[in-house]
Amino acid sequence: MLSKKVIHRQPMTLRGYLLRLVLVTLVPMLLLGGMLIGWLVQQQREAVENNMSDTAEALALIVDRELGATIDALRALSRADALADDDPAGFYERAILALAQHPSWTNIALIDPSGRQIANTAVRLGAPLPGVPQRDALQRVIATRQPAVSDLVTATAGDRPAIAVMVPVPGGDGGLRHILSAVVDPQTWSTLLEGFETRSGLIAAIIDGQNRIAARSREHTEYLGREVPDWFLAARGTAATGNYRGATLDGVEIIGAFHRTRLAGWTLVAATPTEAVLNPLNRTAVLALGLGVILLGVSLASAAFFARRLALPVRELAAHGGNLMEGQPIRYGGGVPVREIDELHRVLAEASAALVGASESAAHAEARHRSIVDTAVDAIVVIDRVGTLHGFNRAAERIFGYAAEEVLGRNVSMLMPEPDRSAHDGYLERYHRTGERRIIGIGREVWGRRKDGSVFPLELSVAEWRADGEIRFTGIVRDITARKAAEEALLAAKDAAEQAMERALQAADEARREKTRAEKAERAKTQFLAAASHDLRQPVQSLYFFAQVLGDKLQGRSGHELVASMGHSLDALKLLLDGLLDVSRLDAGAVEPSVTECAVGPLLDRLAAEYGPQADGQGLRLRVVPTSLWARTDPMLLERILRNLIENALRYTERGGVVVGCRRRNGALRIEVADSGAGVPEELQQAVFEEFFQIGNPERDRAKGLGLGLAIVKRLAGLLGHTVALRSRPGRGSVFSVELPSVRPRAILRRNGAERANDDGQGLVVVIDDEAIVLLSLRTLLEQWGYEVVAAVSGEEAVDLLHGLGRMPDLIIADYRLREGRTGVEAIRDIHGVCGVRIPAVVLTGDTAPERITEIRGAGFRLVHKPITPHILRELLKPAA
Repeated sequence: MLSKKVIHRQPMTLRGYLLRLVLVTLVPMLLLGGMLIGWLVQQQREAVENNMSDTAEALALIVDRELGATIDALRALSRADALADDDPAGFYERAILALAQHPSWTNIALIDPSGRQIANTAVRLGAPLPGVPQRDALQRVIATRQPAVSDLVTATAGDRPAIAVMVPVPGGDGGLRHILSAVVDPQTWSTLLEGFETRSGLIAAIIDGQNRIAARSREHTEYLGREVPDWFLAARGTAATGNYRGATLDGVEIIGAFHRTRLAGWTLVAATPTEAVLNPLNRTAVLALGLGVILLGVSLASAAFFARRLALPVRELAAHGGNLMEGQPIRYGGGVPVREIDELHRVLAEASAALVGASESAAHAEARHRSIVDTAVDAIVVIDRVGTLHGFNRAAERIFGYAAEEVLGRNVSMLMPEPDRSAHDGYLERYHRTGERRIIGIGREVWGRRKDGSVFPLELSVAEWRADGEIRFTGIVRDITARKAAEEALLAAKDAAEQAMERALQAADEARREKTRAEKAERAKTQFLAAASHDLRQPVQSLYFFAQVLGDKLQGRSGHELVASMGHSLDALKLLLDGLLDVSRLDAGAVEPSVTECAVGPLLDRLAAEYGPQADGQGLRLRVVPTSLWARTDPMLLERILRNLIENALRYTERGGVVVGCRRRNGALRIEVADSGAGVPEELQQAVFEEFFQIGNPERDRAKGLGLGLAIVKRLAGLLGHTVALRSRPGRGSVFSVELPSVRPRAILRRNGAERANDDGQGLVVVIDDEAIVLLSLRTLLEQWGYEVVAAVSGEEAVDLLHGLGRMPDLIIADYRLREGRTGVEAIRDIHGVCGVRIPAVVLTGDTAPERITEIRGAGFRLVHKPITPHILRELLKPAA
């Protein structure tokens, strides 16, 4: 028996399959690509021709519509009463109005059937008129009794190219009476065609019945009136619509379509340069074909080369592929005829399982990422390749201050300050040209600009992506103003904290010790001032008494001159003691001003009366300029300031005199004390306000003072918030001034001793208390004793009532605690301010605190504790009797 021999064919190698695969795949694809490119070119040509046909037809409809509107307007004008009444002048006026309503018309003419013009708006009425240049259109109107449109003519009344639209005007018998013509500037039609131009390169034109260009969307002036090429006439023939290809008058190859109008018999053409439409497709086809051939050759060579080299690595990959997975041996049942692919397939099958798992994980990660982006609080903006904004989320609105509708469609540079604002388009252009990334995919800190113009630091990261073939950029913006401020503050705070910590630790104990020493020193200083005011004055007072007794005993005897000298020394000692204590009290803050509104005039009058005799005794003249001005100050402290300035002026003036007056400027009041003394050199004008400084008294003559007066003036002015100034010229005199707030002047109360409210001769008493029952009882008692009483619950009310009376009181009785946190001391000072003099005053209080007693007595008022008996009240009323 013969055994049949079985022949096992070896599977084809990888190289053989690769070569065949390349041929089988690429060749049909190349053929199909060539066919598709050819088909696309043909489709593009047909699409362009169809588009041009639609455009030409649309233009023809638009031109017909415009011509129809012109004809309708002329027909409406033909029905004017002036034509029916044979009134040329009336028609002329009506035609002028119609011409103003149709800017595209150059003139309107009225023509009789013989062709003679009767009226023409281009020529003054009554002037000779030329013949009608549009004879062909005129003859059509006469022959058909229908509207007609002329071809392009140049022999018009305005001697410009024009097109005439004519309509018949029938007579009463039904015959033709007139022809009404409107001349239209061809530029009107060119402008209409320009407005229809929707794509780059589109050319639209109107061809009249004589085959001349009557209007053109581009270069209207250059082409107007030129005849179209012969090839176009041949392509158009007699057809109403169609397509054509050829060259323009300047040699540009075009492809387009034409369509005849219904009313004028014109031809509307629409065309586009062939180069702009078909050349890109032709170049693409040639390029694709060349690349296909090259790709085929390269693919075959590469397949042959790499097939030999891939067999061994593929086997090794198959042998070790299992170990790359879970380290288990590979099990495979066979079935693939190609050895290399059979082994590779097995490995890829196992790897695909892992790839699927990785894909699922990636999908979950993407979902998580999207949820984070959707709820992000950072600003997100989207722009296109030229920087136009297409996306602007709520966070961006909050950060930049713009609403989305305000920015969408505008350039993103509006969100940037200079110089980035002007240079941003250049950044984009450079990136598209070079591909160099400076922010995209990197991120950096830049500056942004809000709607209100303010700039702020921000952190910007940009991603590039594509959608529908368009490049987009997404920017994520974070306002880092707070972070920057925090970083700067943190660095500063860190340095400061390190330094402050050391200083604080060292100074803590020292501060506590200094505080204790300061408190002790303050108490000691206060105790010293209180003791000095009494203890230093007591022995001086005794010396005064002893000196007087001694002087009386030695009167007319030897030694009496020594007693007189001792008296002068005591006067100097008293002056020095008063000055030192005043300076000390001011430096220690022991003087508290009580500011109120007061009249300046009475104060100056009182000072003039007091210092007038002293000036006369020195052979000087003291003059006070009368004033009705008011100021806001402490009257007592202001009086002390002015006393020191007047005393200083009298002391250093040897001849002439002293003038005291007021000036008001810019809401401030300036009181000036001017003298004709020796003056103060400019370099010493600051020094004269220092303690113990004197000019021209090196021997320290006590008759010229101690040098403390101006120091006290400076301290009192500073305490009141007033400004002290000095103007001086050596040999001419000095002007010391005090500037303080000015207030509205009010009437000044005057004392009238002859005027009494009753026959008993008792005085006027002001009673101030915010308790109604106390106020009523006190008023009743005083009136029963024969006094005139002004009762008020506040200082303001008391001032108003006194103004109504026009008199000064003889006594003021005020409760300490009043309404709205006011005190009786303040109320008394308000009354002193309007009176200009210190009226005797009593403060009633039930408060026995030492500081309260010190305050009232320090103000110079009498203090009486409640309850007060009628006997004590009678004693208090003696100054008012």
